Amino acid sequence: MEEKKLIKYGTDDFTVSINKNEKTEDWHCDWNCKIVLDNGKVLWANLYNKNENWIAGKIKADEVKPVEKKEEVKKIVDDEIPF
Repeated sequence: MEEKKLIKYGTDDFTVSINKNEKTEDWHCDWNCKIVLDNGKVLWANLYNKNENWIAGKIKADEVKPVEKKEEVKKIVDDEIPF
């Protein structure tokens, strides 16, 4: 029998993870959200309780860090010349 793979929410493609934020300031969001799309692209959301039936917020795309870009360039530079 084939074993089912456990879903890693906020890590696997097409998953979401929403966590209650322990606010230290009134202006901090009530909820933090991480959304992972099929191509591995990560979106972040800051969500606010607008009333007892409504939560709304803003979504921001995860930015590629300069270190990751440097590693990609190093990989390209370190590749062997094909001829």
